[in-house]
Amino acid sequence: MNRLCATVMIVLCLTACGNLPTKDDSPASDLDALSSQVKENLPDRRLPNGKIYCVEDARTDGERDDCALDLEDLVFLLHQDGKRTIQSLDKAIERLKLQRNPCGFFARVFRVDRCTPKE
Repeated sequence: MNRLCATVMIVLCLTACGNLPTKDDSPASDLDALSSQVKENLPDRRLPNGKIYCVEDARTDGERDDCALDLEDLVFLLHQDGKRTIQSLDKAIERLKLQRNPCGFFARVFRVDRCTPKE
């Protein structure tokens, strides 16, 4: 009887230990997720012609005006990317702060400013 129990226990332990966890696409930690989110929010922006700067290459006034408008649009998009990145960083930092120092009932009652995430 003891041999049978020991054999069953060994088989059960081997089957439990034999299963390897599958890797998914989730990041290893919150900081990795934050890093990938920042990289996603700050793409490498280029002008429609694929260049970074085009005013010196313009031959006519019309080309120069078109390039100046493209540069203005690019600056606006980069500014929007920066705003979005700052917002996502602030939210992620608040989540990390709450995760590392979670607030209990009394902390929520007496220190509301620290325990509520900023919007």
